[in-house]
Amino acid sequence: MKNGFLMLVMVGMLMPVGAQAEDWLVTPEEARKEAVMQADGVVYRGRSATVPNSPQISLVKPGNKFVKAPFDIVVSFSASDGAKIDPASFKVLYGYFKMDITRRVAQQASVSGEGVVISHANIPSGKHQLLLNVTDSMNRTGEAEIQIEVE
Repeated sequence: MKNGFLMLVMVGMLMPVGAQAEDWLVTPEEARKEAVMQADGVVYRGRSATVPNSPQISLVKPGNKFVKAPFDIVVSFSASDGAKIDPASFKVLYGYFKMDITRRVAQQASVSGEGVVISHANIPSGKHQLLLNVTDSMNRTGEAEIQIEVE
């Protein structure tokens, strides 16, 4: 038991900084699975139906969508008809399989009624699709698909 614990500690020390799962917004394994789907010609498309006057979600940064990791991500939210955005409703789904990575993002982000700021996002090389959604105080949900390509 003692030797097993020591081995676990030693393996943890050998992991490079930034390689631990909690440091990645999207893990290399998730990126590999997504790349396989893209190579097979499978393309994820977000739902196109929207609720009238639902919250708007806009990607502010990165502007050109071609980036090198780590990079900053800034997203803005806007509500209409006097509604307020519920920051607790913010959700992020990744790729074709719509893996919920909200918890990972929330650990590294500042989420408010105005939007989301992520400093130094660590995402592996490749093409990535994120589906963001947020709900307002009138229970209307807005969503946006964001595509980012990391060198």
